Amino acid sequence: MSNATSNSRLGPAAVSGAVAGAVAWVLGYAVTYLAASERVQDALTDLNAFVGLVGGNEVPTWKAVGWLYLNAHMVSVRVLGAPGGPRTYDLLAESESGNAALLYLVPPLAILLVTAAAMWLVGVRDLVSGAIGGASAVVGYGVVTAAVAIVSRHALGAGIEAFSPLPNAVVLAGVVYPVVCGSVAGALVGLVRS
Repeated sequence: MSNATSNSRLGPAAVSGAVAGAVAWVLGYAVTYLAASERVQDALTDLNAFVGLVGGNEVPTWKAVGWLYLNAHMVSVRVLGAPGGPRTYDLLAESESGNAALLYLVPPLAILLVTAAAMWLVGVRDLVSGAIGGASAVVGYGVVTAAVAIVSRHALGAGIEAFSPLPNAVVLAGVVYPVVCGSVAGALVGLVRS
Protein backbone atom coordinates (compact mmCIF):
# COMPACT_ATOMS: atom_id res chain seq x y z
CA MET A 1 0.00 0.00 0.00
CA SER A 2 1.37 3.46 -0.84
CA ASN A 3 2.25 6.05 1.79
CA ALA A 4 -0.40 8.42 0.36
CA THR A 5 -3.16 5.86 0.85
CA SER A 6 -1.89 5.03 4.34
CA ASN A 7 -1.73 8.72 5.31
CA SER A 8 -5.21 9.40 3.91
CA ARG A 9 -6.66 6.87 6.38
CA LEU A 10 -4.69 8.19 9.35
CA GLY A 11 -6.95 11.22 10.00
CA PRO A 12 -10.20 9.24 10.04
CA ALA A 13 -8.50 6.49 12.07
CA ALA A 14 -7.38 9.01 14.70
CA VAL A 15 -10.87 10.53 14.98
CA SER A 16 -12.45 7.09 15.09
CA GLY A 17 -9.95 6.03 17.75
CA ALA A 18 -10.78 9.04 19.92
CA VAL A 19 -14.50 8.27 19.74
CA ALA A 20 -13.78 4.59 20.38
CA GLY A 21 -11.94 5.55 23.56
CA ALA A 22 -15.01 7.29 25.00
CA VAL A 23 -17.28 4.43 23.91
CA ALA A 24 -14.90 1.86 25.44
CA TRP A 25 -14.97 3.70 28.78
CA VAL A 26 -18.75 3.79 28.84
CA LEU A 27 -18.96 0.12 27.81
CA GLY A 28 -16.46 -0.95 30.47
CA TYR A 29 -18.26 1.04 33.15
CA ALA A 30 -21.62 -0.44 32.06
CA VAL A 31 -20.28 -4.00 32.25
CA THR A 32 -18.80 -3.27 35.68
CA TYR A 33 -22.10 -1.73 36.82
CA LEU A 34 -24.09 -4.75 35.63
CA ALA A 35 -21.65 -7.19 37.21
CA ALA A 36 -21.12 -5.49 40.56
CA SER A 37 -23.79 -2.89 41.39
CA GLU A 38 -25.81 -5.24 43.59
CA ARG A 39 -22.76 -6.14 45.68
CA VAL A 40 -21.72 -2.49 45.77
CA GLN A 41 -25.17 -1.49 47.08
CA ASP A 42 -24.91 -4.15 49.78
CA ALA A 43 -21.42 -2.96 50.75
CA LEU A 44 -22.60 0.67 50.87
CA THR A 45 -25.35 -0.13 53.38
CA ASP A 46 -23.07 0.08 56.44
CA LEU A 47 -21.06 3.00 55.09
CA ASN A 48 -24.18 4.98 54.24
CA ALA A 49 -25.62 4.27 57.70
CA PHE A 50 -22.48 5.81 59.22
CA VAL A 51 -22.59 8.71 56.76
CA GLY A 52 -26.20 9.39 57.78
CA LEU A 53 -25.17 9.48 61.46
CA VAL A 54 -22.52 12.15 60.83
CA GLY A 55 -24.87 14.21 58.68
CA GLY A 56 -23.21 13.49 55.37
CA ASN A 57 -24.52 12.54 51.97
CA GLU A 58 -24.92 8.86 51.18
CA VAL A 59 -22.58 7.51 48.52
CA PRO A 60 -24.61 6.78 45.38
CA THR A 61 -24.03 3.43 43.72
CA TRP A 62 -22.92 5.01 40.45
CA LYS A 63 -20.02 6.78 42.22
CA ALA A 64 -18.89 3.65 44.04
CA VAL A 65 -19.01 1.67 40.79
CA GLY A 66 -16.94 4.45 39.20
CA TRP A 67 -14.33 3.96 41.95
CA LEU A 68 -14.50 0.22 41.38
CA TYR A 69 -13.99 0.65 37.63
CA LEU A 70 -11.04 2.95 38.27
CA ASN A 71 -9.69 0.30 40.68
CA ALA A 72 -9.75 -2.10 37.74
CA HIS A 73 -7.18 0.26 36.16
CA MET A 74 -5.01 0.10 39.33
CA VAL A 75 -6.27 3.49 40.56
CA SER A 76 -6.97 3.39 44.30
CA VAL A 77 -9.62 5.26 46.29
CA ARG A 78 -8.36 7.77 48.87
CA VAL A 79 -10.22 8.73 52.01
CA LEU A 80 -9.15 11.95 53.70
CA GLY A 81 -10.25 13.42 57.02
CA ALA A 82 -11.06 10.12 58.73
CA PRO A 83 -9.74 9.37 62.21
CA GLY A 84 -6.33 7.75 61.93
CA GLY A 85 -5.29 9.78 58.90
CA PRO A 86 -5.58 9.31 55.13
CA ARG A 87 -6.31 5.83 53.85
CA THR A 88 -6.05 4.19 50.47
CA TYR A 89 -8.39 1.43 49.33
CA ASP A 90 -8.46 -0.96 46.39
CA LEU A 91 -12.05 -2.14 46.41
CA LEU A 92 -11.39 -4.96 43.96
CA ALA A 93 -8.39 -6.33 45.84
CA GLU A 94 -10.32 -6.15 49.12
CA SER A 95 -13.47 -7.74 47.72
CA GLU A 96 -14.54 -11.02 49.26
CA SER A 97 -16.22 -12.10 46.02
CA GLY A 98 -14.22 -14.77 44.21
CA ASN A 99 -14.97 -13.42 40.75
CA ALA A 100 -14.24 -9.76 41.53
CA ALA A 101 -10.75 -10.20 40.09
CA LEU A 102 -12.35 -10.76 36.69
CA LEU A 103 -13.26 -7.06 36.67
CA TYR A 104 -9.56 -6.29 36.12
CA LEU A 105 -10.06 -7.72 32.62
CA VAL A 106 -12.92 -5.39 31.74
CA PRO A 107 -10.93 -2.21 30.89
CA PRO A 108 -8.38 -3.82 28.54
CA LEU A 109 -11.02 -5.98 26.86
CA ALA A 110 -13.39 -3.04 26.36
CA ILE A 111 -10.60 -0.94 24.83
CA LEU A 112 -9.31 -3.78 22.66
CA LEU A 113 -12.74 -4.74 21.31
CA VAL A 114 -14.15 -1.26 20.73
CA THR A 115 -10.94 0.12 19.23
CA ALA A 116 -10.46 -2.90 16.97
CA ALA A 117 -14.04 -2.51 15.72
CA ALA A 118 -13.47 1.21 15.10
CA MET A 119 -10.24 0.60 13.19
CA TRP A 120 -11.94 -2.11 11.14
CA LEU A 121 -14.86 0.16 10.28
CA VAL A 122 -12.62 3.05 9.29
CA GLY A 123 -10.65 0.69 7.04
CA VAL A 124 -7.08 0.84 8.32
CA ARG A 125 -4.92 -1.37 6.14
CA ASP A 126 -1.48 -1.18 7.66
CA LEU A 127 0.21 -1.66 11.00
CA VAL A 128 1.31 1.97 11.51
CA SER A 129 -2.05 3.60 10.70
CA GLY A 130 -3.79 1.04 12.87
CA ALA A 131 -1.44 1.57 15.81
CA ILE A 132 -1.64 5.36 15.62
CA GLY A 133 -5.40 5.36 15.12
CA GLY A 134 -5.84 2.88 17.96
CA ALA A 135 -3.59 4.85 20.31
CA SER A 136 -5.76 7.91 19.72
CA ALA A 137 -8.32 6.17 21.93
CA VAL A 138 -6.40 8.00 24.65
CA VAL A 139 -8.26 11.20 23.76
CA GLY A 140 -11.78 9.94 24.46
CA TYR A 141 -10.79 7.56 27.24
CA GLY A 142 -8.68 10.19 28.97
CA VAL A 143 -11.41 12.84 28.89
CA VAL A 144 -14.04 10.49 30.32
CA THR A 145 -11.60 9.21 32.96
CA ALA A 146 -10.79 12.74 34.13
CA ALA A 147 -14.46 13.71 34.20
CA VAL A 148 -15.42 10.64 36.25
CA ALA A 149 -12.54 11.15 38.69
CA ILE A 150 -13.74 14.73 39.24
CA VAL A 151 -17.49 14.08 39.56
CA SER A 152 -17.12 10.96 41.71
CA ARG A 153 -15.37 12.86 44.52
CA HIS A 154 -17.72 12.56 47.49
CA ALA A 155 -18.01 14.36 50.83
CA LEU A 156 -19.00 11.78 53.41
CA GLY A 157 -19.60 14.35 56.15
CA ALA A 158 -17.65 15.44 59.24
CA GLY A 159 -14.82 16.61 56.97
CA ILE A 160 -14.31 13.14 55.45
CA GLU A 161 -14.16 12.74 51.68
CA ALA A 162 -13.51 9.85 49.30
CA PHE A 163 -12.14 10.15 45.77
CA SER A 164 -9.93 8.65 43.09
CA PRO A 165 -6.87 10.93 42.83
CA LEU A 166 -7.06 12.81 39.53
CA PRO A 167 -3.35 12.50 38.59
CA ASN A 168 -3.36 8.73 39.14
CA ALA A 169 -6.65 8.33 37.28
CA VAL A 170 -5.47 10.38 34.30
CA VAL A 171 -2.05 8.71 34.01
CA LEU A 172 -2.98 5.08 34.67
CA ALA A 173 -6.57 4.82 33.47
CA GLY A 174 -6.71 7.76 31.07
CA VAL A 175 -3.37 7.36 29.30
CA VAL A 176 -1.60 4.03 29.90
CA TYR A 177 -4.52 1.67 29.30
CA PRO A 178 -5.89 3.27 26.11
CA VAL A 179 -2.47 3.91 24.55
CA VAL A 180 -1.29 0.35 25.12
CA CYS A 181 -4.54 -1.51 24.42
CA GLY A 182 -5.70 0.85 21.67
CA SER A 183 -2.44 0.73 19.73
CA VAL A 184 -2.31 -3.07 20.01
CA ALA A 185 -5.91 -3.38 18.77
CA GLY A 186 -5.36 -0.97 15.89
CA ALA A 187 -2.06 -2.56 14.90
CA LEU A 188 -3.63 -6.03 14.83
CA VAL A 189 -6.46 -4.81 12.62
CA GLY A 190 -3.99 -3.08 10.31
CA LEU A 191 -1.84 -6.19 10.16
CA VAL A 192 -4.79 -8.48 9.40
CA ARG A 193 -6.07 -6.17 6.65
CA SER A 194 -2.69 -5.38 5.06
